[in-house]
Amino acid sequence: MTLETFSIFYLLPYDIRREIYVLATPPRIVHIQEDAEGREEFKATLRTKLNLRLNPDLTYFAPNWRQVIEPGPNKQPTLESFGINTRKGPPQPWEPSASTPEIPLSWLEDNPKHAWYLMRDNSFYSTAPIPSLLHAFYESRSTLKSWGYQLAFRTRTNGPRTWFHFDRDVLFVDKSDWRRRLYDDVNDFLTPSSWSILGQFHSQDLKRVRRLALGKSGHTLFPWKRYGQSRTDLAHAVRLFPELCELQIVQWETDDLFRWRNFGVNGTKSGEHPWYSYSVKEAPCEPDGALCCVDAEEIDGLLKLLTHIDGFRDHLPATGFMGEILRFHKKQPDNKFDFFTFQQTQLEQRLGVLRTELEEARLKNEGLGLSSFTWKIPTVRAVHMIIPSMVPLLVNERHLAWKNLCKLKGNHQAIGGHTMRDDDLPLSMLVGDGLGDDDNDDSDEFHDVGLGPFSEMHLFGNADHVCCRRAKRWWAEDANGLLAEPGMGNFFPDWILTYPDRDVTTTTTT
Repeated sequence: MTLETFSIFYLLPYDIRREIYVLATPPRIVHIQEDAEGREEFKATLRTKLNLRLNPDLTYFAPNWRQVIEPGPNKQPTLESFGINTRKGPPQPWEPSASTPEIPLSWLEDNPKHAWYLMRDNSFYSTAPIPSLLHAFYESRSTLKSWGYQLAFRTRTNGPRTWFHFDRDVLFVDKSDWRRRLYDDVNDFLTPSSWSILGQFHSQDLKRVRRLALGKSGHTLFPWKRYGQSRTDLAHAVRLFPELCELQIVQWETDDLFRWRNFGVNGTKSGEHPWYSYSVKEAPCEPDGALCCVDAEEIDGLLKLLTHIDGFRDHLPATGFMGEILRFHKKQPDNKFDFFTFQQTQLEQRLGVLRTELEEARLKNEGLGLSSFTWKIPTVRAVHMIIPSMVPLLVNERHLAWKNLCKLKGNHQAIGGHTMRDDDLPLSMLVGDGLGDDDNDDSDEFHDVGLGPFSEMHLFGNADHVCCRRAKRWWAEDANGLLAEPGMGNFFPDWILTYPDRDVTTTTTT
């Protein structure tokens, strides 16, 4: 027996073999996408479809659609109109009631745009790697299935096609295309939220999901009132999951990090992102579709500021332009928590308030006695949803930004320091023209800011913008070491990634 083989595995007791199967199957992030019939195709075939029926599972979404759909009188001729009496009425997918009123098929034929949301032909799929032991041999497959793995996420027209463990895996869904929502004269009324794909899930799956990640939801942690509607939008999505335990608010995704190097000087294309070739050559074992969620850290709010001269960092949605809200948070005298701990708690509390407000609005419009959503407030967690090979590179970027921040503080102390004018103004008040002579004041600019791995092409001439200068100056003068030093990248699932020729070795904690 060599070190690469273990031929007596079957001689182990089944309990030990079972634990090996479980430990060898880490939890996953399962990105669900929809393959759906197009609107024009659906509209063209709606009147010619045989056996046109609504799925009874639509009753779960009735609190959303019953006020939107107003079918009016049914104009479809019946057998009675031709003098034929029958004891059987038209087929009903559910027993009509005040909570779940009837939706006549004749009304759907007259309103194909509404009908597309209710009965389009679609299915769900995911590129997440299937646990290998589900396909290894009979015992491992039956063990994992009895443990909780199953085919899940059916639609109203097709069966389940994705392996999922409802107690361990994370369901990840993207925001719907904003362009489609902008130009639609009929918006999704099953959710209703920016994550309209949720309206196509079967209720039995929604009721079992414990961990949910919502793409492009980072701005919901932004505390200003102008994003209040976004949090209501979020509540409409979350209330579909009655047993949700954890809600992951996604700040950056893989495409966001790739986009940092999509352009060269003066906005011209600069070729393929170096991270892509690195991940393919140095991490060949990374399966297609694999994702991990990295906990967001405070330093992420300053990546755009500390590498501003290349102009291609995305600002962190939760912290605003150049860390504007992070700066405001650090200035509070009674601040006892780091930024994300505080904002996550605030969002949890706001979801509780919104739950009450939505129910009060429903009672005002509909009164008592009608069905409603019953949902719990989940724990909120700010994350980045990226491919595993990007984790050590993001960690490296964070540490470079931290070193740059330390250089700013060192430069400030070296020149003796001074008090910043109008430091109480939010950075949004300092953007653009109209700032007087300060636009030409370069005497307090700090030039000793190192460049990150994205910054070979940085000659844009906007590094001396007054907003950038004042933001750097505040962090050099007044931050007082309150910003947490970046860690080594805690992320889920609990994988260990090591890459050669890198200063940063990533160890993980779930």
